[in-house]
Amino acid sequence: MSILTREHRSALLLSGVHSMKSSLRLLAAVFVCLFFTLAKFAAAGGNPSDWTSAIVQQSLSITVGADKSLVIRNFTQDGGSLRGFISVTMTNSSNVNTADHVLTATIVDQFLSEGLLEPVNEIVIAGPSTVTVTAGDAACFITYRKIDD
Repeated sequence: MSILTREHRSALLLSGVHSMKSSLRLLAAVFVCLFFTLAKFAAAGGNPSDWTSAIVQQSLSITVGADKSLVIRNFTQDGGSLRGFISVTMTNSSNVNTADHVLTATIVDQFLSEGLLEPVNEIVIAGPSTVTVTAGDAACFITYRKIDD
């Protein structure tokens, strides 16, 4: 059995204080990093006023600049059987315009059971392009915003 002298006991107590200070500093650094990470994720959603919502009865054209992208978060249609759709026209390197359908409207039917509901998809479209939203046989609802590339 070993007996600790007064000097040894003091040394052990002081080393615990230093390790506690180090632990507190490390914990503070972790909290600061966590705070800035959460703030960055919160800012990524953007300001709610950045989003534009529109009811499309026939068609809507959205021009996306070369340094922008268009994020479409919601494209739904209340009933009907002929779906609305979104088409994108882009100019390729040969200066030829190409148009493609990229999304169809999700039909919202209040009488469907929960397991039969359709998913609402989100899409990002890079510029330069022209996005055309065409309604089906019922009005469509779209929510979108333009973001910097």
